[in-house]
Amino acid sequence: MATRQDAFPSDTVSSMEDLWDELSLVPSVFTLNLPGIISVTRMHVLKKSIDHEVESLQHLPKKYEEDTEEIIQSLDLLTWLEFKIGSFPRALELNDRALVLSEEKRSFTWGNRAHLMCFQRDFEEAKSCMHKLDQLKERESHDKRIAGEKASQAYCHFRLGGNKNTSIAITLFEEALETYPQSYLWTQQLGICYNRLPYMASKIADVYLKTNRLDKAERNFLCVANKSSNPRLRAFAFSDLAKINKNAHEKVTLCEAALELANDDPYVVLNCATSLMQFDLDKAISLLERESNPTSKHLTQLGKCYTSKAKQHKKDKDLLAKYSSLAEECYRRGVDENPLSMQCRHFLAMHMLKHSKLEETWQEFRKILADFTRLPKSDYAFYLMKAYEYAGICQLKLCKDARFTGNLSAPTTATTLRKEAEVMLIKALEIALNICSPRDVNNHLGVSLNCLSSFADETEKQLYSWLNALANRPGSIDEALIEVKRYLSLEAFEKAYALLMFIARSLPIDANLRRQVMLSAAWDRLLKVSADADRILKSYFDHHERKMPSGYSSQLSEIVDSGEDEELLDVLILYDDSCKEATGGSHLSTFCSRLQQALVTIFGLNTSQNMQTSCAAVPVANLQLKVAAKAKLVLVVVGSEPTSKYFQSLLEKLLGLVKQNDGNGTGPRLMVALIEEGVTVPTSILQDVPRTPPLKPLLGSLDTYLQRYVQDRPEAPAGDSGRVAEDDLKRCVGDIMSFYCCLISTSWPLPTKDDTA
Repeated sequence: MATRQDAFPSDTVSSMEDLWDELSLVPSVFTLNLPGIISVTRMHVLKKSIDHEVESLQHLPKKYEEDTEEIIQSLDLLTWLEFKIGSFPRALELNDRALVLSEEKRSFTWGNRAHLMCFQRDFEEAKSCMHKLDQLKERESHDKRIAGEKASQAYCHFRLGGNKNTSIAITLFEEALETYPQSYLWTQQLGICYNRLPYMASKIADVYLKTNRLDKAERNFLCVANKSSNPRLRAFAFSDLAKINKNAHEKVTLCEAALELANDDPYVVLNCATSLMQFDLDKAISLLERESNPTSKHLTQLGKCYTSKAKQHKKDKDLLAKYSSLAEECYRRGVDENPLSMQCRHFLAMHMLKHSKLEETWQEFRKILADFTRLPKSDYAFYLMKAYEYAGICQLKLCKDARFTGNLSAPTTATTLRKEAEVMLIKALEIALNICSPRDVNNHLGVSLNCLSSFADETEKQLYSWLNALANRPGSIDEALIEVKRYLSLEAFEKAYALLMFIARSLPIDANLRRQVMLSAAWDRLLKVSADADRILKSYFDHHERKMPSGYSSQLSEIVDSGEDEELLDVLILYDDSCKEATGGSHLSTFCSRLQQALVTIFGLNTSQNMQTSCAAVPVANLQLKVAAKAKLVLVVVGSEPTSKYFQSLLEKLLGLVKQNDGNGTGPRLMVALIEEGVTVPTSILQDVPRTPPLKPLLGSLDTYLQRYVQDRPEAPAGDSGRVAEDDLKRCVGDIMSFYCCLISTSWPLPTKDDTA
């Protein structure tokens, strides 16, 4: 029986492939060379922010050319965000609005339209879009059109964020401005990019750019402030200059200039209030209070202003109570506005801690840990470290509260909470060891180290004293390495892991020891249904895919919490989506979606299935191979239904790509995952490709584990209803670790501890 792919005539297939090849060269959001995967969470947050900005721009009493262009820039990026999130009709609507605003003269917007039409399988309309692009090329100046396309691409990279995207945006904006220097919108956006580059030295961006970033940003802002005729852009420039200026008098003068031009613009208000906080607290509060539609950032800043105001009146109980109450209200409103604002959540929790709301503080920090251990660690590492620290400290204090401990019910006891608090403090220490200089570890976590030492036995105290000493006495690392093995033999996996992370900053680690410690710690966290076992599993997966020499690893500090906030695709789940038979009660696509969710939630891996576009239903092998080439591992999922000729052809090309790149260590690895025992591998060329355990029983274990994970979240309802038994949990975790170890070409259970001696 012919599948949908096989039903296309050969000339149609060729035409489609030619169209996709041509489209891949058309500048659009869909053809951006992104340095990594953008998480769905990040997409939702960004979409909400840009929606808010577009609404503000549309209500301007007078729109300049740059204002309209910025709206179009925003609509172009929103089109892609809505498409990626899954709202295709909304993506089309936004693209329509962008075309109308640009009077159908913007090639970047037409490129987006062509891609949307192809994804909708309307190939005739896609060809019509390509014809429009050809007409634009004939009518418009080549240099100006290319500059506009580069600026549009730069805007997308700039808004998607991260070091790599920001560096790409800088290059594109600079190239665009070389051709069209009179665009003050691009000049302002380039200045913001310069200002956002991290000050610390990093391999991600050019060192010269970073060293001179403030000078470059200042030059761009001054250019806009002095030459632009758009009052909104000039206000932006003055407010940005105020933020980077260190002179108090000049800060105030620049803020006054910005507010005179646009005293109700949210961006200007936030920048000026931030700059004025240190010098004119009342003025900063006044600016933020009058904001009619405050964002989470505005509310967080206003809360900080009220907190500072409370400190000024700490001798007046009434005023102290008033401003403290206002601060807490602002933080709570900020969290309601954007529950993903780590900064606002942190300040709310710290505010409650300062006002002796110990149990509420503890609950809030636990919620932060539950919500944010899934987000990119480099964006929130410091706040995550503090959340672990204060959650642990609060938990230790609560264990001394007779009222609190008297309300505990089995199996939770004061002893189990103390042990859990110790683990939290060790996790805070683990993060600190990888994001702070050795000298700063004590500064940030001195309280935690004292807490750990205060209730540790004599053996455990050595660990914490060494962690203190190692910051200033690197020569003791050999002794600490012996301690890692000792803690491993005692099955104190968290302690072994924390110490290993510190040693790895300056000493290559034996591969067997590294594997034993990291995977044992991950197993231990999974058994405890820890929300951050994925920290270890993701970092070890990355280490494996770097193809390090067997025997010794590179410094793990380059792998764990390295500060890189975008990552390549870890796993591409590839399957023949022409198969519509039920596999274990669900279609193959649904089955793969469940697998994808588990890989993301439990292992922390960046995964995609069929590139999230259902491209396998259309002969676009070249496009698929380009995406597959960016994955570290391609997992081919095979059900019981015979596969189509197209899918078999794709697999043959994919295997050829793998073999071609195998010698130079680039390109993806390939694995086959059969739904269940007895399923026939679709083509003989895959007979020798490594295989995972059958997926059907594995998914049962994954689903059971995720059920337990949801039950153990802080906001889960109390009681044991539907709770997973401990024996079942151990079996599920064993299945999960076996599957994970298969992905990294090792085995589970691990070798005995004697092998690491």
